[in-house]
Amino acid sequence: MQPRRDDFTVGWICAIDIELSAVRSVLDEKYETKLPVPEYDKNLYEYGRIGGHKVVITVLPSMGITQAGIVATRMSSTFPRLRFILMVGVAGGAPSETNDIRLGDIVISKGAGRCSGVVQYDFGKETEGGEFLPTGWFNAPPALLVSAAVSLKARGKGQLGEDIWNIFTEGSFSKGFGFPGQKEDTLYESGCLHAREEKDGKSVAKEDCEDCDKSKIYRRTPKRRPNDHPHIHYGIMASANKVMKDGKKRNQVIQETAKWAGAEPLCFEMEAAGLMNDFPCLIVRGICDYSDAHKNKSWQPYAAINAAICARELLKQVSPTISAGLVEDAKGTPSSTSTQKVDFVFQDNMPFHIPFSRNTTFKGRRGTLKEIHECFKTLYHEDTPLICTITGTSGIGKTQVAIEYAYQYLNEYTSVFWVSATSEETIHASFIKIMEDIIQEHARVLWEDSVPDYQFIARKFRLDGLVDSEGRIKAKPEFSAQVRAAFFNWLGRSFEGTRLDDKKWLLIFDNVEDSEAHVFQRKESLPNRGNGAILITSRRPDILEEKRADIKIELEGLEAKSAVSLLLASASLKNTRNVKEQATAIVTELGFLPLAITQAGYYIQRKEIELGDYLPRYRENFIEAQGLKPEAASSYQGTAVTAWEKIFKALKQQDEDATAVLSTSAYFHPEEICESIWVDDKDGNPDGKLRVRFEKTMSVLASYSLVKRHTELSRMSQRLEHTGVFSVHPVIQSWARGRLKRDGENGPLRDAIILLGKVSKWKKLIQKSRQWDLKEEKRLKAHIRCLFSHSALNSSGVATDEAKKSPEDNLYFAFGHIGKRLEEQERYAEAIPWLKEASVGLAVQSDYFERLSVINSLGISLTHEKEYDEALKYFYQGMDTLAARLWYGPYPPPVPTPEIPKHSIVFKIMNNMGTALYRQGPACYGQALQWYHKAYTWACLLDEKNMLKYDIRQNSTKILRNQRNFQAANFEYNQMITALQQWNVHFGKNDDFKSFDVIVRIASLFEDQEGYQFAVNWYRDAITSFGQGLAKNHPYRIKAFRHYGRCLSKLQQYDEAKKWYESTLEGLKELNGEDYEDRKYFYTLGKKAKCHGYLKQYDEALRLAQEVLAGTEKLLGRKKEATLKAIEKVSKYHLKLKHYDEGLDFARQLLELRKELDGNDAMSLETVSVMETIALVHEEKGEYMHAVYWSEQVLGGYHRLLGPSNRMTIDTAKKLEALRLRSGNATPLQTGYGQAGQQGTYSAAPTPPPQNGYQAGYQPGYPATYSNATPPPTSTGYQAGQQSAYSGSPPPTGQSYYAPMVDPRYNNQMNPQGYQYAQNQFGQNQYAQNQHPQNQYAHGQNQAMPYNPIPQFPNMSLR
Repeated sequence: MQPRRDDFTVGWICAIDIELSAVRSVLDEKYETKLPVPEYDKNLYEYGRIGGHKVVITVLPSMGITQAGIVATRMSSTFPRLRFILMVGVAGGAPSETNDIRLGDIVISKGAGRCSGVVQYDFGKETEGGEFLPTGWFNAPPALLVSAAVSLKARGKGQLGEDIWNIFTEGSFSKGFGFPGQKEDTLYESGCLHAREEKDGKSVAKEDCEDCDKSKIYRRTPKRRPNDHPHIHYGIMASANKVMKDGKKRNQVIQETAKWAGAEPLCFEMEAAGLMNDFPCLIVRGICDYSDAHKNKSWQPYAAINAAICARELLKQVSPTISAGLVEDAKGTPSSTSTQKVDFVFQDNMPFHIPFSRNTTFKGRRGTLKEIHECFKTLYHEDTPLICTITGTSGIGKTQVAIEYAYQYLNEYTSVFWVSATSEETIHASFIKIMEDIIQEHARVLWEDSVPDYQFIARKFRLDGLVDSEGRIKAKPEFSAQVRAAFFNWLGRSFEGTRLDDKKWLLIFDNVEDSEAHVFQRKESLPNRGNGAILITSRRPDILEEKRADIKIELEGLEAKSAVSLLLASASLKNTRNVKEQATAIVTELGFLPLAITQAGYYIQRKEIELGDYLPRYRENFIEAQGLKPEAASSYQGTAVTAWEKIFKALKQQDEDATAVLSTSAYFHPEEICESIWVDDKDGNPDGKLRVRFEKTMSVLASYSLVKRHTELSRMSQRLEHTGVFSVHPVIQSWARGRLKRDGENGPLRDAIILLGKVSKWKKLIQKSRQWDLKEEKRLKAHIRCLFSHSALNSSGVATDEAKKSPEDNLYFAFGHIGKRLEEQERYAEAIPWLKEASVGLAVQSDYFERLSVINSLGISLTHEKEYDEALKYFYQGMDTLAARLWYGPYPPPVPTPEIPKHSIVFKIMNNMGTALYRQGPACYGQALQWYHKAYTWACLLDEKNMLKYDIRQNSTKILRNQRNFQAANFEYNQMITALQQWNVHFGKNDDFKSFDVIVRIASLFEDQEGYQFAVNWYRDAITSFGQGLAKNHPYRIKAFRHYGRCLSKLQQYDEAKKWYESTLEGLKELNGEDYEDRKYFYTLGKKAKCHGYLKQYDEALRLAQEVLAGTEKLLGRKKEATLKAIEKVSKYHLKLKHYDEGLDFARQLLELRKELDGNDAMSLETVSVMETIALVHEEKGEYMHAVYWSEQVLGGYHRLLGPSNRMTIDTAKKLEALRLRSGNATPLQTGYGQAGQQGTYSAAPTPPPQNGYQAGYQPGYPATYSNATPPPTSTGYQAGQQSAYSGSPPPTGQSYYAPMVDPRYNNQMNPQGYQYAQNQFGQNQYAQNQHPQNQYAHGQNQAMPYNPIPQFPNMSLR
């Protein structure tokens, strides 16, 4: 009897053809058969027997880890009863002083040291010292095979090798597997290169080692073994995706692996790493070379046959299992049927009749239909029907697919039957109808010209007494089993002239409802004999046991093109270009669900509305938009509303928790909803009891196909297991929300907000936590966005009185947690509405710190959105209303207390208030410094580990640089660099995360000082050394990439800068998913374009600049500064490419926008700059009259903004005169712009600007450039030339000053005179015992306030 697929229990994989030849030679029996395999399985199999084991053998299409994993996956799927897999073949030896490996020896994978048997040496990370460290090891071989290997080893030292040698020498193996002899076994020193020769002008390796340097042969002891039999080695194998053929690299890997794993690898190979973690597997290798440059194939056959013999001996140690396939031969054969001749002949060809006509608007599903047919036509079970199940949610098109398949492949079957399986009654009715059709067909054929004898026919079908004189069957329920048996017996008959591999009938069970699902779990529910095919549709994914279905198809939505065609056909509209975009938007929101699309099309047709009007109605009233039933609909076609209302009613009776989870899930993103949202507590820890209960709830929801639970293949059990993530179809969500809205029920919406508020506090979603998880952050981001789009926060009706509720169940606390998480993720615009709602609700709560925290995040978000006044309003509101409740007595408290860390939120607010003021420009610098100083004073009372004081100090130092007080700024930077170095020494040891943060801070300090070379060094250290401990695309790393690229660009290393900008862009894509195109992305893309521009790669620069412009305009709008800058860059690169017309067009667009933003009576320097560009272009084109006109406009602008004495005004006037001469109008203009300080005679010259340092029309943040500008107002807090109050202050005004930047890591190379803190001498704080000096800086005195020593402000108000 030929074996079946289920008979095979051992898989055997070879990598190359010689290994396949070897295994063929060691089989006890070879099966000359080709069993049918699934279409997806591209492996080629051979079959045989070793001892009591039936073995399936295949060879890889190409070598490598990936291919091994693919081939093994296919094999294990096609042969589900495989107990384990053997990977048998050749490998390169790893000789060392410890391991005397010779050619022909055998290595069996076995754990050694800390490694379980296989190590992938090309997968890991570089250590700080440049060494390569593998990041893990693989699963050990299964215990069964380990025991078998131990049994072999127990034969005694050398005995197994001797046995293998005897089998080899005594066996009738092919001469191709001959033993080359020990004389051909040569090991060269690791540095010896293989001899080469010239061929076709190329240097190639010679085929043998005849000309290799014999003086470099490694001397082994003994030189020759006393016998020829192979030695067996048990230990580690080194696996990789590439061939090891370098002696030095081989030795390096051996040494590094020994350090890491505690044992040396014995051989090098290329497949084991693809198998060990996913399959129960053992590796057996014969040594054919020494993994060096002297590789040749002469030892491969002998090594392959040795490995095969060894594997066979090992396999014989394993007891075979008793399977159905092995014991079937022992069963008796049934007696033959009676051969008595009768006039009655059973008919097998029944007329086609199903209860539904073909759907003329059916679209798509070609792949699904083909998959079903290929399954039924290619798979073969002798005299056993093939079964295919189609599952999916209601409305996905299961019935439609079954109908279309029946019609499309009608000619492939002799009979097609349709069973409506919605209830036991409909199943019984369908069987009766089918049997009546069969009886009538027999009557028609056998009694063609006379009255049929239905009673005679009934007896033949064993329906005695159930068929009347007209061929009708009694429909009483008690006869259902007899009718079903008669039908199944007819299906199981063999008919003359029919080949065994022909599928003669097709039986469709449609729409198996939940009430009948248990029926299909019984074997008698389906025919188990007959050469036919069974197609079952049900929304239950578990409608049949795993092994009963030959193929399972879970329907997803239609492909986009088919969905659009279905919508337009249902709406009776033509597929034109004008409607395609609107139709695509509709089908996308409907999740490509066929029933919902059909309903939408009918609604559009019935209501006579435009396509663009449908979605607003759908969102507003789902029940109406999806509730109209087509007048000509088939009986099976309900509406989406009626289908799910029916399900919801049944669900509510079965499990109240399931209805609650479904309703709450309606407000989340439909994909990747984590079960942990419900199950885990506020700290993200799972609740065991709740998990058990929730598992039951999810099983119920999945059984109705209301949710789809995600699964993955378990490495341990090799079975699909739930991942704890599920999805809900968006139309089901819309229906659930519409139902809740109709009933005025807000509870699920409130629950959704509370749950996401809880999740927002989990450590794995905090970027500063080591537990941060990008995947979880993406999920939360998607859920919050969906929740916001459906909640409308203050108008949703859920914001009721929450004052008495606990923080864990308080709506406003949840608002705050969500908003703060968004703010941390730098999604400021999204955070603002959540935080505003929280700040209002928390006003009545007693947790002042929580409200302060919300106000701080809200102020930060508003500041980043450039809503400075509103940000300050919230900051002041927090300080005014809450600070007095937190402290009693002096400010700050004279002695640090355990409460101080809680108060740090107040210090953060002060710091962020300073930032909001600082970003408004020079006029607010003074106020900003005051708040920075207050914040710093109190922050110094925090624990030394707290980094807040460094943030504050760096912010205030930026103001010093902007005020051009470089002496004080450089001093501050050097102080901070030294302090951070010392901080890292004390607190950053063995903590890559903290070290990364500190080193990036130091790098940013050098960057602020324009010390880009030092910044580059620090950023490089952060990224390559300490940053390895962070997740690959951690936001902190991506930010460091961007700054690193910026510093490289500043150093004119543009090619290198481009690479890091590209890494930043890739990181942002990974971090933000589909929403990656945000401000940071386009900012970085613009920087990359700039690098291309510097390299004169103007085509690429232009392309990127255009992408930046399109994205920025879509994101921010036309009149935002970022968009204007993008337009400027596009114009610039057009001009660089001499696309003058295009460049001028963009420049004119920019000019109009600038004028509009300036207003009627104002003009900015940016506007003048655009006019200057236009003038230059006209000059370049030789259009001098135009150039003169625009140069006159530029001169007027500079005269107005900068004054007549400014160098830019003077240079422009000179250029204008030259242009006039070139234009032919050589009439020299007496402008008088020759000497600084003279008034010009230019007719349009405005009055001189006021001498306040900032001229009329001056834009905040743009430095005045004219030579006699007066210093900024005294309100800035620092006077020009004023000496600093810091110790070691800069010299007075007028004296030369040089403040070299100090890099403590590089031996003060930039500071040869030394610096008091350069050698990690951390300055002693003279006020360490909280002895604060009296305030020397009274209010209103605009003096520089020092940071160290720390001043105290005993009477300072909070404002």
